[in-house]
Amino acid sequence: MQEDHSPIVCQQCQEKELQQTRHELNKCRSANNTKENEIKKKDKKVFILMCIVVGIGAIFGKEALDGINEWLESFGAVKGQIEDLSSANVPGPATLALMGLGMASLRPRRR
Repeated sequence: MQEDHSPIVCQQCQEKELQQTRHELNKCRSANNTKENEIKKKDKKVFILMCIVVGIGAIFGKEALDGINEWLESFGAVKGQIEDLSSANVPGPATLALMGLGMASLRPRRR
């Protein structure tokens, strides 16, 4: 004879456990949807901030390029004047770079 060791489960207990499992599943889905919505909102904020950063970078990047261009032009003018003078004291490259940065930072800002 073979004994059956499986527990005897009543229909009412099984139904109650099934309802509890469904309730927990619905709670989990609801929590998941809430988190997904939060992630979408944060993704949107990150996208907006990234656009702002790119815009600011483009504005300041253009100003920086304009400053470098002006510095190179002034450096070329200074170099041309120095070459014209035969007995002039020529400052070192580091001094010229500091002078160029000073000239670039003193120019009026565009609005």
